[in-house]
Amino acid sequence: MDRDDKSFRSDREFFREPVPMYDIQVRFRPSKPVKEIHLMRSGEKIKFRQNDGWIECNVPKIDDFEIILAFISNNDSIKYINTRIRDFKLL
Repeated sequence: MDRDDKSFRSDREFFREPVPMYDIQVRFRPSKPVKEIHLMRSGEKIKFRQNDGWIECNVPKIDDFEIILAFISNNDSIKYINTRIRDFKLL
């Protein structure tokens, strides 16, 4: 198998390197107001807008996956929202 090639076939499956995506707009409705948003994989803190209970943000790049962490403010400390997001949309 030539690992320099972007794809190769094993006995079980065909594997292809992920294609990066750029400037992905995300909109979701958290159960509580959000204080900060971070991207877990890249470690980047991203800007967001909060309007009518919805959060809108832009994820600059996704290589194969990314996780959006939304933090809430509670007694001047930041805590991870550990509640279910009711709605989540890629715009």
